[in-house]
Amino acid sequence: MVNPVILIPGLAGSRLKTHKKNQSEEGVTGGKLWVGQDMAPPAGQKSQKVDEQTDVEYPPSNIVGLNAPVYAIKADQPTEDPVVTNWKKNLKLKDSNGITPEVETDQNPPLTEDDPDVQFNRFVDGIQGIKNLAVSQKELNDIKALIAISFGDNRKKLEELYAGLQKVNYFSELVTALLDTDEYRGEAAVLPANLVALPYDWRIGPTGLEQRYQYFSKLKSTIEELYKPSLIPLKLATPVVIIAHSMGNRVTQYFLEWIKNDPSAGQAWIDKHIERYIAVSPPWIGAPLAIRLLSTDDGFNLGGASLSGIKKALQSFSSIPSLLPVTKAQYQYFNTTDFSFIRNEGVGESQTIAPGDFRAETTENILQLGGAESTTLKYIKDYYEQDPNFSDGEFGSKVVKSPPIKNIDVIYSTGFESPVGAYYYQEGEELKVASYLGTPEEPVEDGNFVVINGVRLEKADRTQQLISDDGITNSGDGVVAYGSLAYFRTWQPNPDVQNQTITAYPFAKPQGAEAPELKEKGIDFSHNAILRHPDVIARIFSLLGVSKTIPTPVSV
Repeated sequence: MVNPVILIPGLAGSRLKTHKKNQSEEGVTGGKLWVGQDMAPPAGQKSQKVDEQTDVEYPPSNIVGLNAPVYAIKADQPTEDPVVTNWKKNLKLKDSNGITPEVETDQNPPLTEDDPDVQFNRFVDGIQGIKNLAVSQKELNDIKALIAISFGDNRKKLEELYAGLQKVNYFSELVTALLDTDEYRGEAAVLPANLVALPYDWRIGPTGLEQRYQYFSKLKSTIEELYKPSLIPLKLATPVVIIAHSMGNRVTQYFLEWIKNDPSAGQAWIDKHIERYIAVSPPWIGAPLAIRLLSTDDGFNLGGASLSGIKKALQSFSSIPSLLPVTKAQYQYFNTTDFSFIRNEGVGESQTIAPGDFRAETTENILQLGGAESTTLKYIKDYYEQDPNFSDGEFGSKVVKSPPIKNIDVIYSTGFESPVGAYYYQEGEELKVASYLGTPEEPVEDGNFVVINGVRLEKADRTQQLISDDGITNSGDGVVAYGSLAYFRTWQPNPDVQNQTITAYPFAKPQGAEAPELKEKGIDFSHNAILRHPDVIARIFSLLGVSKTIPTPVSV
């Protein structure tokens, strides 16, 4: 009997919905908030793509713009499409607490249990919440059938849409593959339901997840239920395996500390109920990219969606502070102690500008200049620095330590240009990325790094790493820097866990191209797409003890 599996997605890795019952409105048609049809560019309109690493516009886009071209909607424009405005309103949380959605009424006192009728702006639960974020497999097949009978520009647009939709559905391949095995066909009468997805409202930090949804209490009870033995169907008491992706690792780390600090559970509960923790694309010491998301209205990629102009919404999220770089002692593993640089006074765009024309600024100062003082910075103090499950004195000092689980497997990728900071300038009261600093064709050299369109990037053939197990020079997965992904290699075994085993499974970006069948689907080893790669799914199957073989296309 294999171990039951719990899937915990990352930032933007699960669906959000809004509105009570059958209500609907522009921007969130059918109550779909993330990802909904109103986010896709309408037929016949050109759209923009935001590059994964540099946020540069490249027409046309494969998917998503908030019914736009959204990237063309700049923060200084006086008006925007009502569809976009309404979508932002439904996405945003109240600045006062970073927990309650803007479109809901505060519950005073807070609800004692999760109530979907009152909390209508929320995540979609279960496997359906993570498997098909945008469309179903049937809808994908319909698009593919259209491609087969289309020609010219129409065919090209449909191919781009098809690839983009698959990119958004980045949990789909893993879930489908697991459900296609004898061990995890939970719908079969002869087997227990042993594959469970526990998505969450990824806008809300850990404190709010428990307060609003009792998320960690439910995670605990779900694990206990999966662990239980049963006669029909026959099942022995079996500890679970947690598979977490990206920010889902922060949620998992928090849960483990929450359990440890629970007098009724503690370390003994973890030892009994959890067999293995598989961490995929984990930001162990944070991701400098989070600073830029919280400071500017510039474009970026979020879960496969190309977005811009939603800084105020992102600042209202109490979850994103958990992704900021943590503890100054660990900054060295980013190969820099500075993540933000602002243009010196008196330097203009008409001059020849180099990194030397900028001065280093602290993360706190950049967030203040970006207008996050009453949101992000407040959440850090209220929810993170004072939380013993996240910090022990210094911000994030709990999450830089080895999690208290006996078997930890870390799956991550390397070799992609990955952000470790950015260069900014002020325009009026707005903070902007200095996108004129470096181009993809002519990047600006910056010591260990390069600068492309104002973003400071590590490169696999240039950036020397303190952790050199995967090569003296290396880079991360396109979102999380190498030093954060590989930081676990510096861990000492957790003193509360006997015979702890921590195993690395790195996947390097191939020197050549991916196999054609993977390239067609937009599958590679980058931050999100790694979950879709057959090599990675095969590794997960091996760790779970699944007998089914996954066909593995070969990179060329």
